Amino acid sequence: MKIFKNKMFILTTIFLMLFNYVVPVMSIASASSVVPNLEEVQANVEVTNAEDLFTLSIMHTNDTHAHVEGYPRLFTAVNEIRGKKENTLLVDAGDVFSGTLYFNKYLGQADLYFMNLLGYDAMTFGNHEFDKDSAILANFVKNMEFPMVSSNVNVKADTELGPLFKDEIGTPGDGGSIYPAIIKEFDGEKVGIFGLTTEDTAFLASPGENVIFEDAIEKSKQTVAMLQAEGVNKIIALSHLGYTPDVQLANAVEGIDVIVGGHSHIRLNAPVVINNSEPTIIVQAGEYLQHLGLLDVTFDADGVVTSQNGQLIALAGYEEDAATKTKVLEYKAPLEELRQQVVGSSLVDLNGARNDVRTKETNLGNLIADGMVAKANESVKTHIALQNGGGIRESFPAGDITLGQVLTVLPFGNNLVTLDLTGAELLAALEHSVSEVETAQGKFSQVSGIKFKYDINKPAGQRVWFVEAKTDNGFEVLDLSKTYRIATNAFAADGGDGFTMFKKAKDEGRMTELFVVDFEVFTSYLEKHSPVSPAVEGRIVQAVNPDEPSKHELVIMGTTDIHAHIMPYDYMADAVNQNFGLAKVYTLVQQLRAQHPNTLLVDNGDIIQGSILGDIEAVVDPRKEGETHSIIAAMNMMGYDAAAIGNHEYNFGLPFLDGVVAESNFPWLSANTYNVSNNEHRYEPYVILDREVDGKPIKIGVIGFVPPQVVIWDKIHLNGNVYVNEIVETAKKYVPEMKEKGADVIVVASHSGFDLSENASENASYQLSQVEGINALITGHQHYVFPSARYETTPGADIEKGTLNGVPTVMPGAWGDHLGVIKLQLANENGSWTVIDGGSQALPTKDFEADVDMVALIKDRHEQTIAYVNSPVGSTATPLNTFFSRVAPNKVVQLINDAQLEFAGNYFAGTEYENIPLLSAAAPFKAGRNGVSYLRM
Repeated sequence: MKIFKNKMFILTTIFLMLFNYVVPVMSIASASSVVPNLEEVQANVEVTNAEDLFTLSIMHTNDTHAHVEGYPRLFTAVNEIRGKKENTLLVDAGDVFSGTLYFNKYLGQADLYFMNLLGYDAMTFGNHEFDKDSAILANFVKNMEFPMVSSNVNVKADTELGPLFKDEIGTPGDGGSIYPAIIKEFDGEKVGIFGLTTEDTAFLASPGENVIFEDAIEKSKQTVAMLQAEGVNKIIALSHLGYTPDVQLANAVEGIDVIVGGHSHIRLNAPVVINNSEPTIIVQAGEYLQHLGLLDVTFDADGVVTSQNGQLIALAGYEEDAATKTKVLEYKAPLEELRQQVVGSSLVDLNGARNDVRTKETNLGNLIADGMVAKANESVKTHIALQNGGGIRESFPAGDITLGQVLTVLPFGNNLVTLDLTGAELLAALEHSVSEVETAQGKFSQVSGIKFKYDINKPAGQRVWFVEAKTDNGFEVLDLSKTYRIATNAFAADGGDGFTMFKKAKDEGRMTELFVVDFEVFTSYLEKHSPVSPAVEGRIVQAVNPDEPSKHELVIMGTTDIHAHIMPYDYMADAVNQNFGLAKVYTLVQQLRAQHPNTLLVDNGDIIQGSILGDIEAVVDPRKEGETHSIIAAMNMMGYDAAAIGNHEYNFGLPFLDGVVAESNFPWLSANTYNVSNNEHRYEPYVILDREVDGKPIKIGVIGFVPPQVVIWDKIHLNGNVYVNEIVETAKKYVPEMKEKGADVIVVASHSGFDLSENASENASYQLSQVEGINALITGHQHYVFPSARYETTPGADIEKGTLNGVPTVMPGAWGDHLGVIKLQLANENGSWTVIDGGSQALPTKDFEADVDMVALIKDRHEQTIAYVNSPVGSTATPLNTFFSRVAPNKVVQLINDAQLEFAGNYFAGTEYENIPLLSAAAPFKAGRNGVSYLRM
């Protein structure tokens, strides 16, 4: 210690900002919400000089959906990889069927020609393989020159598929046969492969009645045991279950080394590692032959994964194989003539947008349903039709309509049927249709001959409060005891999309088959009525029942920790990532506003910093005078009502934040932040908004909080300028004050997570939920999701209802991967409001498209950011990664420290501190926090 006596000791801590500017030029692979422990990370570390290691290169596709024109590039990529890799597999995780005219014309045989030529080793059934009858699928299997593997689809009793099933493990298995599993050998190394298909296929598609979908996890355990009994210790599952069930599968079944996934159409830009007793690697390659997945995985002598390196290869970057292209053109030629045939015309655009046909009445939905009624009436008198929204796949622009367009909009080839239903069954079908309208399910029905109203605020099964059905006498109030004939498609009639009441009628002999396929029904109607100009007529109305005037609902939507992620794009990986993005949140916000008349939108902080786009806005290319920060422009577009200041809002300094606040069309709130100079609030502590609920005036108070520790984290900006008080003591002071000023409802935006300890400070939202007078609580900071299973043992947490100590509470993740929704039930008596109940949900945004207007708004800054991250800034002579950087010395972190020391040394050169020793501290980034997310360069 004496060496420092009478000298100044300088500790330089220039933390992550510099690292953000170094990282973008590196090649990064990151994808997972699964948190690894040390052993999981070890699965990513290369092990060398071991004679007993075996490396396998798995090429994989999934959800190709008859995109035949992708095969020429796939040929080039596969042949290139086979030329470089020693031991290779080529497998498919299902859903070759349905999606383009190639399937309508060739029923999968065009795809199969190329799959056979490519030499696929195995595939499993997807749900869409069952869109047609068993004879068509059997014909596909018979012509396969490689085996179909399926451990949980029992086809033994099916007359077409049963004879193709071999109740044994294939070694390696014959083409044209279905096996529960097969074994491939590579120089004596045995690799087991088995298949799984979502049990939802029973209602998502049209399998034969003798095809049984068995429990995937139980069948996996049995199949893994069968393979292990044959001496196999390297096992691959081809899973058409979806990403989330794949994670569950990895956690539930020991012995699976690799899961090649499908069904959810997700692009995993890097493998996800799940660790139990041994690692399990999950991969998935998106959809439509846009990418080829490649996983190099190394096993030790016991079949344990010791290293892996996975990637998605963009096929657009490959040349088309000439011979394959020629064959594709042969298949394509008959389609072009078919595609160009004009079958009708429209004077208006016909809306078949996914989120619209699954949530509200559209003019295209009306047109399709009207056509179903018209065609059914040619055989049996019918006044009513229901078309599941999931069966409508695209829109039509105004103008001529071709057969090709029709087949794209209605790709599944479902036959028209009629059902005789009681009024009670018809009401049950309508209730089922709107039971999950919030999440845009395919069961939402477009209708003809029906007018109905529902209240989205009511529990599922109790929402429909008004129905009129068309009869010979015109529209009449639905009679629950009367029989009505309805037209629908064979998929729904067989219980598809969960219409069990239709399946009951079918099983009881109350169905009439009309043997006309859906696109012919539609084209027939167009030919008779073109040009068409359908409109939205009020057939389906979301409204509150006026007979319940004293009950009202306020829907509070909340975002948190967006961290400058506007677009669904990972700038560090330089790849689209559909799991997050404020532009996706906006689509869901608009949908909820259309469904609910009384809404509020609040952000909970940490929105302007956190992605490279945010850094460009603040540091690299700051906005000019008169320009608006891109993120604030996006928030203004969304119509936020208020926002709380998070700790990362201070990262760019107070002047920058003050400018952001000035540009916003909404107030920024921080009740516990004060100026040192005058002890007054730096920003508004709270706001009381004058709004209306169902036409009645209401005052909604919103208050914001930030962790007091921000004065330490951003000391360079805040020291001597502001101080921050404790959250709970501040809330106890100002919540009563807001009540005194007339707030009927109090909403807290707390940029603070959950810490159950008595003196919680940074994460004090749990204690906030116990402060009297708070009606709704939006939390954040920790990047978790509430309500969720994570909190099922938290005292006072009701994760089913979405409350914490009785207060409706939500924490909507991070980066826009969720939108928090709090629903408050209100009563109004003589102008006085009372909150009588409430709960919350955290709705995932991954299945929603990015809002096109926001995409256009951010386009220039987005493209600038992509160009920036691809700009070279240097080179490295040695590979670099961040494995183990949180527990051991690491080259990447050392590089940052070296850069910081050089910067600081230059900064102090020529000053009185020039010769004083410098230390540099750096924190690891992209090092496994909240998932398997590492840097590899």
